[in-house]
Amino acid sequence: MSALHPYGLQNYAYIAAGVIAFGNIAFGALYMYSLGVFNEGGGSYTASMRYLAPTLSLIVAVTLIQDYVLTIVVSALSGADQFCRSSMPMASPGSGISPSEHSWLLLPGL
Repeated sequence: MSALHPYGLQNYAYIAAGVIAFGNIAFGALYMYSLGVFNEGGGSYTASMRYLAPTLSLIVAVTLIQDYVLTIVVSALSGADQFCRSSMPMASPGSGISPSEHSWLLLPGL
């Protein structure tokens, strides 16, 4: 837990680990319960359709689709960033060279 060291909080790391472990156990139990209630499948859309209104279930479905799309976009951009940093080590942070000085490397026509 070296991220806590600069602030002197490393002595309290066990509390954070305990809270995370409790959260994992609680959400795992709730997930197993929901598998029993909604054993026919359908996920959030089916649950909101059963307990809420059809309009709200449609909002839930659209929100989930947006979440999936944004997850894919962020993952792809992160991979592209890592690829660019590994192929151009001189433009990485801490090298002392700003990426703008070597921006001509990104232009294949020049």
